[in-house]
Order: sequence, then C-alpha cells, then structure tokens
Amino acid sequence: MPFAVFRQHQRKLLAVFAILAMIGFVLSDTLPRWMNSGGVNDKDLEVAELYGKKIHQSDLFEMRQKRQIANQFMSWADRFGNMNFFGGFTQAEMIDALILQHEADRLGIPDDAEFAKNWVQEQSQGMNAALFELILARFDRKISGEQLLTDVASQVRLLLARAEISMPITTPLDVFRNYRDQTERTTFKAVPYLAESYTGQVGEPTESEVAELYEKYKDVLPDPTKSTPGFKVVRKVNVEFLQTDINQVARRIKPTIPESELKKYYEAHKTDYPLDFELPVAIFAGAPELTPPRYIAFEFVRETIVETIAREKANEEIQETFGKIRDEVIDKFSDAYHDVEDEIAEAKKDGSPTDKYVLPKLTDLTEIAQKYGLKREVTGLITRSEAETYPVIFLARAGLSPTKSTDAKTFADIIFGPKSQLFDSFEMNDFIGNCFLGRKIADEPAHVAELKDVRDLVVRAWKLEKARPLAKKAAEEYAAKLKSLGGQIKELSVETRPVLEISSVTKLQPGPEIPSQHPGLIPGRRGPAVLTEIRQIPNAGTAILDSMFSLRPGDVAVETDLPQSTYYVIALEQRQPVTYQSLMGPTGSLASYQGETEGNVFRKAVTEGMERLRTQAGYKPQNYPSEDKTKDEDQG
Repeated sequence: MPFAVFRQHQRKLLAVFAILAMIGFVLSDTLPRWMNSGGVNDKDLEVAELYGKKIHQSDLFEMRQKRQIANQFMSWADRFGNMNFFGGFTQAEMIDALILQHEADRLGIPDDAEFAKNWVQEQSQGMNAALFELILARFDRKISGEQLLTDVASQVRLLLARAEISMPITTPLDVFRNYRDQTERTTFKAVPYLAESYTGQVGEPTESEVAELYEKYKDVLPDPTKSTPGFKVVRKVNVEFLQTDINQVARRIKPTIPESELKKYYEAHKTDYPLDFELPVAIFAGAPELTPPRYIAFEFVRETIVETIAREKANEEIQETFGKIRDEVIDKFSDAYHDVEDEIAEAKKDGSPTDKYVLPKLTDLTEIAQKYGLKREVTGLITRSEAETYPVIFLARAGLSPTKSTDAKTFADIIFGPKSQLFDSFEMNDFIGNCFLGRKIADEPAHVAELKDVRDLVVRAWKLEKARPLAKKAAEEYAAKLKSLGGQIKELSVETRPVLEISSVTKLQPGPEIPSQHPGLIPGRRGPAVLTEIRQIPNAGTAILDSMFSLRPGDVAVETDLPQSTYYVIALEQRQPVTYQSLMGPTGSLASYQGETEGNVFRKAVTEGMERLRTQAGYKPQNYPSEDKTKDEDQG
C-alpha cells in the first residue's frame, strides 16, 4: 500500500514520539559492550526464525549499527537529550526491530534520506542546515550526511510501524484508575491456609511416583515464585574478604595533621568557603579588584578541613594497603594458579601427561589481616540470593572511590559475574565508609543432584501438590461461612491460624524517579507504577492484589500466592475512597497522572501489538537461546 501513515496521522504520531522520548525503551546494553563481548564471532548462533527465514547473530549487526548512529544523532538533536530514543540493542530488541522492519516494508514506509529530513524537521523544530552540519561533525566525518539521515530513517520507520499497530486512546477513566490505584488506601484482614499444614493427610508417595517427579524436575532450578518444584542444585560460591572502616582510619589520622597543613589547605581552597552567597562577587563591572572577595574565616571551617584532609589521607592509606595485599598476595597467587591451569589445559590438548603440574595450595589471609589490622571474613558456600543480602558487604559497590556511579556492580554481581574467576581480587566500598578487598576461593557450579541426595525435597514437593486442594477447600469453606456472617473477620485467630491485618495500603506504588539529563532545566519523571509489596503476603502476585482491591463491603475472596503454598481468605476492613473531583477538580492532580497513564496505555498497546506481529512472523523465542545472562542455569 502507498505510504500515507505519517501525513494522515501527523499530530498523533508526534504525540507518540513524545511518549517514546519520555518512556524510552529498556536499554540493557550498548553496542560497544555487545561488540566487545563477541557480538559477531565464530559462533554465529541462530537466534530466530522469522517469516520462514533463519536469523543469526550476524544478521542483527547491521540493525545495531544503524540504531547506534540514529540514537546518537537524536541525543544531540532532541531537546530532551534522550540517549535511547529509538531503543536499545539487546538480542530481543533487535529481533523485534527486524519484525517491525518487515511491517514497515508492508506498509510502504520510506527509508530514504529525504523522508528522514522531513521527519527531523518536524520532530526538532530548531533543526537547520547549520545545526545538522554541527552534529554531523561530531561523528568525525566518518559518515556522510545522506548516510546519517538514511540510518535515522531506518529507525523512524520502525517507530511508525509500531505506532500503526498501537495507536491507543487514553480515556479519563484510565487516568482515574491509575490515580486511584496509587492513592486509595485500604485495610484488609486475611487468614492464611498453608498447604504444608495438610501434608500429613495425603499419605506417602510410591517409589515410582518419587522417581517420576524427580525425572521431571531434576534439571530445573528452584524458584520461590513458581508452584512447580526444582531439584537442581544452584550455583554456590565461597568468598574471603578483608574489611576496614575509613572513618576509623580518619579518626586515627586527625590528631597527626599539623596546623600548617590545615592553613595551607585553607589558602588553596578558599573559594570553597565564600562568605557572600547572594551579593554579586564583582560589584564594579570591569574592575574586579575593587571588590575583594570575602571568605569564611579559617577558625570557623577548621574542623571541616580537618575532616576533609583526614578522609583523603585515610582513603590513600587504604588504597595503598589494599594495593600491597592485592599485588603481593592475592593477584600473585591467582596468576600462579591460572598459569598452572593453562599449562594443564595445553598438556591435555596435546595429549601429554599432566602429572608434573601441581596447582599451588591456597593459604588464607589471616596473617595478612592481623598484620594490617583488618577484619577477615569467609562467607562459606552461598547462593546468589544469599549474596544479595549478605551482611554489610551487600551494601557495597565496586571500587574504592567514595564517589561512583549508582549502577556500579554489587557484591553478588561481582562474585557471580560471567567473567569472575577463582582467586581474582576485587575491591568495594559502601556509603557508610566500609572498604573491602576480597577474592572468590570456591565456586560450585549448578548441577543435577542424584535422587538419593534430594529425595526428601522430592517427597515434600509431591505431598505439597496433593495438599493444595485440601488447603483450598478449607479456605473456601471458611470464606463461605464468613460471608454468611457479613464478611467481617473479628477474631484474632481462626482455628489456631493468625489473622493478618494489612493496614492502609494502595494497590500500586509510584514508580522510581527517572533523573533528568538536564538537571535544573527539565524536571525528572517517574517510571511506571509498580505493584505494592504486601509484607504479610510474600510473593503475592497480581491475582491476589486484583482480587483484594476489587472487594466490596461484605465480599470475601480466596486467592493463593505465586508458589501456591498458601491460600488466603481475604476480607475488606476499611477503604478511604478517592473521587473524580480530587483528580479532575481545580485543585486536582490530573496533570501529574495524565502523562504517566498515557505511557501505561501505550506500553500495553505496544506489548499486545508486538505479540501479534511476532505470531505473524512465526517467532517462537522459547526455541532459541536467550541473551539474558542474569538468571542463567547457575544463577550467576
């Protein structure tokens, strides 16, 4: 069909682009990182089959390049400075891009430079020839203007194709529901019926039933959010780390700082302590010498300077100490160990005997810790989930610099990372002042256990499955009785089961704030609202929350959590309703919820539209390896 989408729906599409610029796409990687990690290599894996054609990793490379250039262009041309205007570079996003490219071809959307030029002028009203040439120069003239616009066109047409399958209408009711879910507070009471408490009524499984269940789930990792079992043993690691506190080191250093050093620092950093904040620094234009600057007197900032110098010296001392231990002990042993490993591997490859190679024996860091006055700790074998909450160190982030990116790697990221090797050193620090130097001393990969080692788990899983209908039946019987009495839970316990009080909660919590890329000029925005975590009902899931917050006075609901380990009888206690007036009235909050709701509606429409296109393309992601390594088979 001839291309008419842009001109026919110009206003709507510009609004969609604004939403896209606002909500962005999930960017889990960048093109350079993808290339450095082996994006195109000898193992050109098949990643999809689209429209009857096999797609390999190399087929995604060209699309990645075009998106990288188009995103870079828009980050300079778009007034919001959105670095991910056209989306990210993950394998899933690139496959979707190929599907959208097919849809754009079907719709007849152009992909030439003239089309992109017209779109850019509409999108960025300040764009002109001079600005375009300035942006082009920032690419170091590695591409021509026509090629740049062609790459932009390749991505714009994907947005247009996406918009064509998902042109939603946001109604006032949509906005009110979003507002209500985040502001209307409700109190509930619930009675838990644990399936575990009914396992004594289901008997024992036969050996064949145990063997059958084991075979079905022996290669599945346990997941606390799923009702199906997993008997595979998760990956575990053992970590040894040394710890010191920069605050303690600074307190030791403070008394040793001479007064002369404090005054020298003050003179060198006077501008950090201005006395005049509001008056202009130079009253006499053209003659700044007539307005001598004024600073807070030394005696009033002396303690601040002492603290600053002490912490700087403490940080230098810790880095020097850790550097010695790292270079002379930890990394020295690691290099020696891996050198022998490499020699053994080469010998095996050549078919030579390996008896003469002996791996060096690991010694702990007890004496080193005592020598430098450091704390030493060994975690023992822990899983990734345990590492994510391991005392003290879970708060730390990679590196020893006090100022670092908030997305720096966590303890769990480091020790379970795909590039993490045995005995290699790592350094971390937290906002409290704790500094860590550590190494991984054992790494047990995920593995399938023998039946005899997990038989108790298998039997428990079998019993739990048989006990669920009994727990559900008991919960439904109590719910029917409760409803006949008016739907109010008045007891403190029901047949020894505690009554849980869930007080003054909302269904949704406001999403995390997205910092502006131009602080002070453009305010930050909120991300999508998230489901409230009900402390009394772990792993509640959407079904429970939907049921709870749709209850009316006198209603009683029976719902189960995600792992189906507990059935809850839930009754409404009290609701503080919100009104249309509180949202839509002169003093309402419509403006703050309108854009967020439009984003929610748009995301839902995009999700549904892309599902349709994937089905039409014949894409079945479950048949192909995922690029996501955050929850691979060893949870590392």
